[in-house]
Amino acid sequence: MEDWKREAADLAAAHHLVASDSEENLKRTLVQLHQLFSTAPRPIFSTFEGLSELTLSRECERRSALLARGDCSWEAPAGSDEREWAMTIGAQIRAVDQSLMTSMDHLGPRGEVEWLVADLDTYVIPRAIRLKGRRPKQGQGFDKRGVIHHRLIPKHIDGYEVCMVYNDTRPVPGARDPVRFGACLFENLVLETRPTGEGEELSFVATGITCKDEAGTIDRQIAAAIAEQCSGVVWPELSITPEARERIKKALADRALSLEKRQAPEVVVAGSWHERDGDRYVNRACVYDGYGVRRVVYEKTIAYVDRELGPEDIRPGRKLPVLVTDGHLIGFAICKDFCDLAVAVPYLKLDVDLVVVPSMGNAQTMRGHQNTAQRLQVKHGTRTFVVQQTIPVGAKPANIGMVLPMLADPSTRPTSKLHQIDVWKAYKRPP
Repeated sequence: MEDWKREAADLAAAHHLVASDSEENLKRTLVQLHQLFSTAPRPIFSTFEGLSELTLSRECERRSALLARGDCSWEAPAGSDEREWAMTIGAQIRAVDQSLMTSMDHLGPRGEVEWLVADLDTYVIPRAIRLKGRRPKQGQGFDKRGVIHHRLIPKHIDGYEVCMVYNDTRPVPGARDPVRFGACLFENLVLETRPTGEGEELSFVATGITCKDEAGTIDRQIAAAIAEQCSGVVWPELSITPEARERIKKALADRALSLEKRQAPEVVVAGSWHERDGDRYVNRACVYDGYGVRRVVYEKTIAYVDRELGPEDIRPGRKLPVLVTDGHLIGFAICKDFCDLAVAVPYLKLDVDLVVVPSMGNAQTMRGHQNTAQRLQVKHGTRTFVVQQTIPVGAKPANIGMVLPMLADPSTRPTSKLHQIDVWKAYKRPP
């Protein structure tokens, strides 16, 4: 506690010399304060949860008046009163956040270079819109209500590089309220593989799939997504070969050039596939906008290990892309990246609205996804959309796949209630 208090006092002294007359100064000040609070002793975090929004807002307004006069200064409390520390730094963060929101260029930046405070290794993303359910209220922790108008996301998390990608697809106002995502599955899908290595070094890569009417299914799924005005569409892990991906891309591009007035989805996650990249394979997912333009490439970071086939013969990815749309920050994972309970997932440090997860597995896999999704919801209010293909044993329709549909509380629904029996279904984001 004493070391942290001295650090806080040093930062307060430094901020006496900082003017609040530039966006750059405000961004740096906000990041410094946020990093300070994020390392606060646990009792200060707990005390912050008990602060009422009315009291916090009043103190924020008082401090905002000082910032408006060009003054970034604040005083570190002299004693050890945890409430005073939580209020002082919490309100100062809120005030700087609010002042930055009203700065002239607040909505201007459209790329990670403009968002990045490089020497502090943190992105500052302006958020004019926060989804219903993320509004600050008493009882929430600092991660949910410390900063209201921006998202502060580290550029490096646990050895991974976070990359921000702006998606400038412009939705028709009110066209997608509420948010709706479509889950695409395949009937009787069989994954074809070949072994790589041998003996104790046995591993595998995917070489193809067979399923019922692959091309026709994809075409109908895209048509249904447009008809139901989905903002997102997701196919599962290891279900979209490069040839199928080109079909999806072409369908979106052709629609954009047609006289079709209905809006295409903003975010199209074309499953994933094992692809050669140099001397190794990667498990790669491509994300397109509604015009068929590739916006994001995500490579699986944790290889799945099959009892018979061994591990996926892939080079683990080291980047975590975040797609920034006008209304959402969206992160991505592939199956084990998200459901592995044996490791600390980096997604807990990503303050995003939604994580989209193409997956392949069984009920146990889905329970792992639910566990991680629950932790993200509690920490940041993040929703999770998992589309999981099940390779059927027999021809039972219930085995086609499972979907976790952006639930506010992912733990409330048993896996037996997450089956999808059709190749297409659209899910509305519940309140």
